[in-house]
Amino acid sequence: PRSTLFPYTTLFRSARNPILRTSFAMENGRPVQVFHSRAEIPVSRHDWQGMPELVANEKMAKIIAQDATVGSPSGSSVLRVSLGAITDNRQQMLLSFNYCAIDGWSFKLLMREWRAIYKALVQKAAMPSHGGSSYSDYLSWLITKDLRRARSFWKKELQDLDLPTPLVKRSRVTPPPAIGSSKASVVLDSKLTRDIRLLARKVQCTENVVFQCAWGLLLSEITNSKDVLFGAAFTGRSVAVKDVENIPGFMVNFLPIRLRLNEHSDFSSLLGSTQAKQHELLELEYVSLGKIRNWRNLDQTHPLFDSILYFQNLGGISKQPVGFFNHDVPYPLRIDIFPSVDEVGTSIHASYRREHFEYAQVAQMLHQYTAILSNVIKLCLASG
Repeated sequence: PRSTLFPYTTLFRSARNPILRTSFAMENGRPVQVFHSRAEIPVSRHDWQGMPELVANEKMAKIIAQDATVGSPSGSSVLRVSLGAITDNRQQMLLSFNYCAIDGWSFKLLMREWRAIYKALVQKAAMPSHGGSSYSDYLSWLITKDLRRARSFWKKELQDLDLPTPLVKRSRVTPPPAIGSSKASVVLDSKLTRDIRLLARKVQCTENVVFQCAWGLLLSEITNSKDVLFGAAFTGRSVAVKDVENIPGFMVNFLPIRLRLNEHSDFSSLLGSTQAKQHELLELEYVSLGKIRNWRNLDQTHPLFDSILYFQNLGGISKQPVGFFNHDVPYPLRIDIFPSVDEVGTSIHASYRREHFEYAQVAQMLHQYTAILSNVIKLCLASG
């Protein structure tokens, strides 16, 4: 048997990083994360060497489709791996992981760690060390936080606002025609992608803020409201934990973003105001939506927003990981934005609940979103 896959198999079987040796269980009616002293990551191997590359690619496509029907990894690890050898020096790899344990930032860290381990295996060198801080340090910090400032901020931020911004209708007399989730996507052209970056530099805001403000304009257009609310992802990596940017583990959080559009004369003003608010939110990005609902005197089942935006800044990963948005969405509409890599246009993926939307509706929203981005950015750049 060929040994092409040996380093990869050894690499994944070990589950060296503690976050990979975790599972989830229910305790007193609440989910808890369990850390195991040992775990073995399931690895399936496929040898397609000698086959035409097209055939090998088709086989991997079938594995990906089958894997998507299995659900999140279970057992003592949050990861499972499928490896396929296509030639002596080329393999395809499918990594399926539980998003409750490994967020996008963590995936980037684990890829960096795996590359270092693989290099050590190939060169028969010493294994790299884990480093200092761990996910348990983050959890210990989290339970000690004083929430009084956060409570004051969110009570003020969400006062006098009807929740959620009504993107979907919830009163149904008959059952929905379909359930589950589906997807739609669009890729921005390279010029618009460059112009978004140019505007962000000009106004001194992040690309993420540009996409957020444009989404707010779309919600305003759809709902005929100048005061809109949606959710946005925060990395959770601004907390005061040593070396937090290098700790694999789930820290991402979704927080409400409120845009009061009638307070701004133009898009540049909206960008500046939203960027300033982002800096304030970074100090509160650890607060759960459950606590925010409590402070707003809402039932835990009451939705805060109908749509969420996730700017997937996965620096160091050359392509969008397959299936990063391939999961059941708990919100009516989720927008994943994968910024441009290697001069390829930024891609925008919409995951939506079929009981609330049809494909044509979501595709139209993406078309409107692209048009809004193009129009406001053209105007801002032309204004000098």
